[in-house]
Amino acid sequence: MMRDTLYTLLVAVLLLIGSGLRFAGLTRGDADLVPPTSPPATGSPAFFRFHPDEEMVIRAALSPDFDLLKPPLTVYGVLPVYTLRGVLALAELGGWGGTSLEDPDSARHLYYIARTLAVLCSCGILLLVWRIGGLYFDRPAAVLGLAIVAFAPGAIQQAHFFIVDGFFVLLSVAAIQASLAALKSGSRRSYILAGVLIGATAAVRLNGLLLGLVLLAGHLAMAGQLEWPALRRRLFQPELWVAGGAALLALLLVEPYLMADPQLLWRAEATTDFGLAIKVLRGEILQPWTLVDVHTIPYLDHWRLWSLITGWHCTFLFLLATAYVLRK
Repeated sequence: MMRDTLYTLLVAVLLLIGSGLRFAGLTRGDADLVPPTSPPATGSPAFFRFHPDEEMVIRAALSPDFDLLKPPLTVYGVLPVYTLRGVLALAELGGWGGTSLEDPDSARHLYYIARTLAVLCSCGILLLVWRIGGLYFDRPAAVLGLAIVAFAPGAIQQAHFFIVDGFFVLLSVAAIQASLAALKSGSRRSYILAGVLIGATAAVRLNGLLLGLVLLAGHLAMAGQLEWPALRRRLFQPELWVAGGAALLALLLVEPYLMADPQLLWRAEATTDFGLAIKVLRGEILQPWTLVDVHTIPYLDHWRLWSLITGWHCTFLFLLATAYVLRK
């Protein structure tokens, strides 16, 4: 009984602290400064914006000529844009929405609503990590995983801006949980759910489709042996193909332009275009935020980022855990 009480208390405290760290600073950008106007008039206090990606996604949600076949941006998937657009429509019905980023009061309302969504996504990640730990490991592992995510600097920072990262991580973790549940139950319905979540993740970032490889690897591992006949039987089971079809269907329902006009994906006219992002990634076009990477070692330098996201102690533990999993 005491252990149950202690476990519940630890989880509650970690969830409370983690949520508090994410909600703190929700109103950043507020200022008492009233910008000068011409002619002089009593204006509203200014609202300052910091994150260019946050502004890009919010502007996309406010786009007046919104078209599913011609999305306002392709550098990211449009699921976060759709979500924010729907929430803003509901807020507008309640009289608390905003329609323009040019007016400080309107921009303030827009950013508060968008950032609240980002915080809720981040809090959802906390709950999912705790649930996965409890379902597939044990209570100490669940508490440890929850603590790491609750205090991870990268996760806290992402919760403070309405960027696609929070959506991507939330849906990724949800897709992994659904995949584990599908492998455990083997039911076609659970495989469909896993596929839908994988497709939804890809509708935030296209590399979310790689989560299909996680489901595939787990599905083949359930064969229990590495001989080709057993793997082939598992490979051609209908549940796996139904999950793949569900993933593609979910992605195309959110982003039909990928089938109707796939050339849009390679457009490279503005910073909102996926094609331009690919050129920046390849070093064909330099941007101020990429100059720090010019003289670094590709791929290896990314390990430095782990320490900024979770700290060196968690980076070291991650490497040990990866080695342990590979050995197993």
